[in-house]
Amino acid sequence: MRMTFSAINQAVNGDRKRRAISRIAALTLAAYLLTLIAPTMADEATPPIDGPVIALAPTESLSPTPEPAVVASPSQSALPLTSDPSAAPTDIASPSQSPTKAHALTNQSMSIHVPTDLKVDPRARSLFLPQLNVQNIGTLLVCINGSALGFDVNEKSVNDSSNFDKDSLAGDLTSSLRIAGSNSFAMSTLNNGGGLRAFTSSNRVAGQFITFRFVAISEPSVNAELCNDGSVSNTRTVHISDLGIDLDMKKGDVTLKR
Repeated sequence: MRMTFSAINQAVNGDRKRRAISRIAALTLAAYLLTLIAPTMADEATPPIDGPVIALAPTESLSPTPEPAVVASPSQSALPLTSDPSAAPTDIASPSQSPTKAHALTNQSMSIHVPTDLKVDPRARSLFLPQLNVQNIGTLLVCINGSALGFDVNEKSVNDSSNFDKDSLAGDLTSSLRIAGSNSFAMSTLNNGGGLRAFTSSNRVAGQFITFRFVAISEPSVNAELCNDGSVSNTRTVHISDLGIDLDMKKGDVTLKR
């Protein structure tokens, strides 16, 4: 009985081993056959090509490609557009040239006709000077000064400094009068309205002095500093003296003829 069970067990185990070996062999054979059949099936599935193969380029999209936006920098937006790259912006302010400063000329030669002494009533507080005459070529500056006198030029009893250009007349109705311009302008201004008037409000004009300085300058200017830049030979001093009239009353005998 024991021998029969053992024989049956061995037969069953041997049958199982044979089945396992058979399955492995069948799977191996199927895998081998698949490797042989797969390339042939792929060649049959591919359609034959009679002509040369032409590679087609990818078609462009119908929608336009947006161009990158150009962002102007602050420095570019401030400059005007121009076709000439070397052209500089016209709105950049360049330093303005300083105006030419008036100055005394080297040549101070001129002809001057001004009286040196004037007679006046000892009681007078003003007088009119006679016609003055100065001849030079170019621009003339006339400086008139008096320590205890005022000067009235052109229209009388009116301050003409505000009516004339600031570079042509200054100091009207004061003790320091300055006139600048062409020779004809300076002389006509001095001699207009009956001539230059000298006056005083407290003292008599007799015994006073008037100083004239004539300076040839490069351009019209009434700068008081220019009055001392001329030639000493072009300075004139006018003395105002009285007529010598004695106001004392004297009594005397007068013999009448019959």
